[in-house]
Formats: sequence, structure tokens, C-alpha cells
Amino acid sequence: MAISLSVNLNKVALLRNSRGGGNPAPLIAELDLLRTRKSAYEIECLAEASRRAARGHTKAAELFKSATPSELELHLAYLAASEQDDLWAPYKGIVALGNHAAVLHYIAYTRERVAGDTSLLIDAGAKCLGYGSDITRTNVRGEGVAARRFSALLDHMEALQQEIIRRIKPGMPYEDLHDQSHQLLAVALREAAAWSGLEADVRAVDAEGVIVACAEAPDWADVVELGTV
Repeated sequence: MAISLSVNLNKVALLRNSRGGGNPAPLIAELDLLRTRKSAYEIECLAEASRRAARGHTKAAELFKSATPSELELHLAYLAASEQDDLWAPYKGIVALGNHAAVLHYIAYTRERVAGDTSLLIDAGAKCLGYGSDITRTNVRGEGVAARRFSALLDHMEALQQEIIRRIKPGMPYEDLHDQSHQLLAVALREAAAWSGLEADVRAVDAEGVIVACAEAPDWADVVELGTV
């Protein structure tokens, strides 16, 4: 049986030109407004997704600190502890040892085991009923000069993160919180001897744009791309 499909090309063109290909601007505006508030159900889904991911991150960190696992072994340990496989995860997890962490969206999962002083970066999440978490953690192993210095920098970043969390208040503009994080980052880098300028210099040279370029990820857990006709 033949099926006849009629498409209004003018309407298709209007949708494509409205915003981001096939996403109508008025609909996107309504979705953006809707996403500013979360129901108790949504909050619990997001919290459970975070708990699942946290179990994976904890297991991977323990394995990294106690042995010399490969990236593939760390990746599989994360998936097992978070009780998911690659298809269930909200995105392809990043597992990077040493200088592999400098490669954006690195997902090679090498089988070589790295001994001695090194670092581990894992960017991986989990899902609960369609809601996803996105967590990035960095660990360091070793007693050498470079390892100790990097460990001190991580301690500064942990303190910075907790301070930013303490500053969150209902109704606070996100932009204000983001600007404060840049200021605290400048202090942390200076105290860790990684940055010699004043706090105001960080924004002037856009150093935070290099360091936290991936920190401003979209709230992808709430919106499904409508696609292009």
C-alpha cells in the first residue's frame, strides 16, 4: 500500500530558521522557563542518578589508588559499580590517565597499565528514569614532587567547590555565582603557585575559559532535540 506524505516546505524552513535547526524559538523559551523549577519527583530522579554515578567514581578512585589499572579496567569498574553499561549511560564516559586528560572528550580506553606517579580524570554519569547526572573527578597517585604539587592544587579546588556550594542561595542569579567561582579560582591558582596574577587578571586573559571551558554544560537531562525534518 502506498502512503502519500505532504510536507509544507515553507513551514519546515520557518522551523529551521527559528532557532537551532528544527527547534521553534517560542517552544524553546517555554522549555527553558519550565526547566527553572524542578518537582520533587525530578529532584529525586536527579539525586538517584548522582548517587549511582558517585558509586562508580568511588570504585574507580579506589582501584586507581590501590593498583595500576588500565583505562579500560577503570572504565569497566566504573560501569559495574554504577550498575550500568555503555548503552544505559547518559553519555560516553571519559577515563584518562596521565597526559590523556589533556585530550578533550578522550574515550580511547587504552589497555596499558600505568605504574608510578600519575593522575586519573573521570567524566562519567548515570541515569534514573531518563534523568542524568554528569560528574567529573580527578585523582592523583604518587609521592614525587609533581604528584604532591598536583595534589595540593586538587585540595584547593575541593575547597573552592565546597565554598561555591555554601554560597548558593534561593533566587541567586547563576551569573553571580559563576563570576564568584572565577574569582575563587584565581585565588586557588595563585595559592597553588600556578598563577602569579591578581584575581582580576584571570578574566582579563580569559584563563578560566581555558580551565573551566567544559563546566558550563547545558542541562541536557531535561530537553530532547526535536530534530530536523
